[in-house]
Amino acid sequence: MTRPDVVQAASGFPNIIFPVFTNGTMMNDEYLGLFDLHRNLIPVISIEGDADATDRRRGGGVYTQAEAVMARLKERNILFGISVTVTRENVHIVTSGEFLSEQRDKGCGIVFFVEYVPVTEDTKELVLHSHDTCMLEENVAALKKRFSDMIIISFPGDEEAMGGCLASGQGFFHINPQGGAEPCPFSPFSRHNLKDASIAEVLRSTFFRELREIAVNAEPHQGGCVLFDRKEQVRSLL
Repeated sequence: MTRPDVVQAASGFPNIIFPVFTNGTMMNDEYLGLFDLHRNLIPVISIEGDADATDRRRGGGVYTQAEAVMARLKERNILFGISVTVTRENVHIVTSGEFLSEQRDKGCGIVFFVEYVPVTEDTKELVLHSHDTCMLEENVAALKKRFSDMIIISFPGDEEAMGGCLASGQGFFHINPQGGAEPCPFSPFSRHNLKDASIAEVLRSTFFRELREIAVNAEPHQGGCVLFDRKEQVRSLL
């Protein structure tokens, strides 16, 4: 959202869906008009559950702004989603039927549940334990049945039904702000840059091929990020 030129460029490809993840604080009249006119752009508002949890992580007043944005999107009948980072602190709240019912009433049609992955060691207490992951999977499965009019995606949990880890070109890869081609945001290691190599070259590279082999040969998926759990093995490929 800090790069309206990029969002504007995406609007020029109506046959491709572009989810635009945002905390909602930059959703002005100009952006609302752009999303209204180009329905291939789908705003996804990041919240952490209720107001306290969201403001604690994202700053005071952010939740109120996010709710105001949802109301304006609903007024224009614009399809939008929410993205929730699932931690040990909020997993019970955000995977409840009450929470999802509230979001649907606000006009939300898509929900992304993203398991927390620590960037620093001092936040590891937020990571889901194995029993939390099992509960998340069970609750999401129940929510999908109950809220059949919504799209509900759990990441990386839903990868199991898709054959395992989708990173490194199995289904997607991540491009960082410097142009580096990374297997995924949770495994931020790059050997190639899109300024110097094509997407096809990156996908065919030895680095990405070895990454895919790591994911394929990993033990059966039990929740969490496969490549993040094997970051030392990934780093060794560099």
